[in-house]
Amino acid sequence: TNSDTVAGTFAYGTYSGTFNGTLVTTADAYGTINLNLTGLDMSTPVAVTRLKTVLTASLTYIIPNIGSIVQTTYSYYSPDMPGAPIFRSTTNDITVAVAGIDDENTTYESFLVQLLSSPENNASVIGLVRNPVAHTLEIAGIDAAKNISIADLNGRIVAQASATQTIDVSQLKTGVYIALIDTGTTTVAKKFVKE
Repeated sequence: TNSDTVAGTFAYGTYSGTFNGTLVTTADAYGTINLNLTGLDMSTPVAVTRLKTVLTASLTYIIPNIGSIVQTTYSYYSPDMPGAPIFRSTTNDITVAVAGIDDENTTYESFLVQLLSSPENNASVIGLVRNPVAHTLEIAGIDAAKNISIADLNGRIVAQASATQTIDVSQLKTGVYIALIDTGTTTVAKKFVKE
């Protein structure tokens, strides 16, 4: 168990002021936890140590000791994932009788992440048939792009074509352009020179 004094400022809706009090932290439990979180398969129990932190503070808003807050936090740490909790619950019990405030709320936070998957990136196989190009820009490495946009170096789109492997660039001025090739799953940018 560890105990510390705390002080600072608070804001709660239209009210703001100062607080002071104590913060008591205790490693109060250990065991396993089963988390039922949307999108995460947590059917296997996770070994954890629970850290309980209780903040008890007196609030000053114009009048000293006008109210109080008791904030109780349970943080669950896994030895397999050191350094940060895997789950935390925080309950705030705020009372300011003069203002008619008697509020309790609880927040639950999961720090477990599941990596998102993405389709294989074909950026390395997508290319331009010719570079520099005079009339028609041809895309290689895909059957047909969902969309091809040509942008100048200021980012302005100067030409577009859909469901194709080619785009007419004959009307463009001589210079450097970027072909933005939308495959439907990714967008690949290729720089080319218009002759």
